[in-house]
Amino acid sequence: MATWARLDGNNVVVEIIVISQPPSSCFTSDIVLTMVPGDGAVEGQIYDPNTKTFSNPIPPTPTPTDLLNAKLGAGIEIVSTGTSALNGTYPITDNAIANLTGLLAGLAEGLGLPLGQSTVPLADTSGVPHNFSVNALKDLASAIRDYKYSLQVTWNLLEASQPANWPSLPVTIA
Repeated sequence: MATWARLDGNNVVVEIIVISQPPSSCFTSDIVLTMVPGDGAVEGQIYDPNTKTFSNPIPPTPTPTDLLNAKLGAGIEIVSTGTSALNGTYPITDNAIANLTGLLAGLAEGLGLPLGQSTVPLADTSGVPHNFSVNALKDLASAIRDYKYSLQVTWNLLEASQPANWPSLPVTIA
């Protein structure tokens, strides 16, 4: 049995074929012309006809949008100088922001925290709840606002081909 790699027009392996006969006895000549010995080849690899070797393709450079989406998906890492139990990475998804906005709106209206509680649990990205006081909740909201704003400004600059650095983590709150 012999292993053959069938290539596309860009020398990318599109199929691995294992046969016991020469390819010319199994396939038409147009298919045979796209085949090379393929021991160890994997679909998606690139064949170099000069060295007769296979290599993995170089991944494309991530775009500013790719990087922004990765940072938004990763959340915000918070370090609290006043309450270490609040340390964690928190989601900054639309749902998490909507929940936080609702809590802050209630505070702004003088309603306090839900059910008259002195703290409210917010889950980190691992699902572990952390109990936030009113002040800590406001600090978290401010940190998220500033971080997301910095992400957006950086993305805008990079999209305009201007130099910029992504904001660093962790973000410290009181």
